Amino acid sequence: MGGNALVPIVMFGWIPVVFYIFLRYPAQRAVIISFIFAWLFLPVAEIKLPGLPDYSKMTATSYGILLATALYDSDRFRSFRFSWIDIPILCWGIVSPVMSSMTNDLGTHDAISGALSQTVTWGVPYFLGRIYLNNLAGLRQLAIGIFVGGLVYIPFIWYENRTFSSLHVAVYGMDTGRDLAQSFRLGGYRAQVFMEHGLMLGVWMMAVCIMGIVLWRMEIIKRIWNQPIGLWIAILLITFINARSTGAYNLFLLGTLALFIAWRFRNSLVIWFITLAICLYLFLGASGNFPSKQIIAAISQVFPEERVQSLQFRFDNEEILGLKARQRIAFGWGGFGRN
Repeated sequence: MGGNALVPIVMFGWIPVVFYIFLRYPAQRAVIISFIFAWLFLPVAEIKLPGLPDYSKMTATSYGILLATALYDSDRFRSFRFSWIDIPILCWGIVSPVMSSMTNDLGTHDAISGALSQTVTWGVPYFLGRIYLNNLAGLRQLAIGIFVGGLVYIPFIWYENRTFSSLHVAVYGMDTGRDLAQSFRLGGYRAQVFMEHGLMLGVWMMAVCIMGIVLWRMEIIKRIWNQPIGLWIAILLITFINARSTGAYNLFLLGTLALFIAWRFRNSLVIWFITLAICLYLFLGASGNFPSKQIIAAISQVFPEERVQSLQFRFDNEEILGLKARQRIAFGWGGFGRN
């Protein structure tokens, strides 16, 4: 686990805090606050528990919300109705890890362990989203929660940018394993605050900015903390630029372009096009036909050498992983790091 004494105190103390949040706010809002606050401020740490998946910021929140729902909002469980849209997460959480272990002769213990780990890590948050955020009002509350979470993070990002220091190390006494060289990008220090990496922070701030644009464009909210939302979006965009993540910049441009095209023509065709493009990218990567060399050759004429090398590093590792995966393309390699 590592870190100072504050790490286990915060991790195990988070469950009763979730109980308090449920007492303080309506259940739907309590779920959103619990997940976002945990994601933003709990340590990047995993505590080994015998017979259970590793205890992390997300599993702690999932356990807390499940228990709080059972205590304060038990009727919510009965609202769940299994549907065809739940089949993919069922396959991912249970069928895939079990079949992976069995086809690799890893035994029943590995199958149960894999299924339990996948279920807690992905299945439980999905299930909580299905029973609490399964309508337009719930998604609207989630969008507002993400936007406010980004606003709360602004001073922490600027602090790390200006002090060239890690709040995660200062507060919890542990690093997240990030290479120090990756902390310096585009002529400055790349913040990560309480996330695993600066890239993760960049993607989070990208999502926050897009949520802000949606809330502003749809006039869902006009003022936050007695200030116009336009002012907050401007501050967020400047902070996002200081996140120094080129990939997040590109995702932001693509996302906002898709949104404005959809709004302009009142058509969701561009969203479907992007979705199909992602599927095509995954298919080409899995089949070993992704034209990485041609892409690198093309962008090397436009972008700096450092950025091109960063992308090539990702492509090269994806090809190595893809080659390994294609040896057992149906159910993969199972546990124990065999992938």
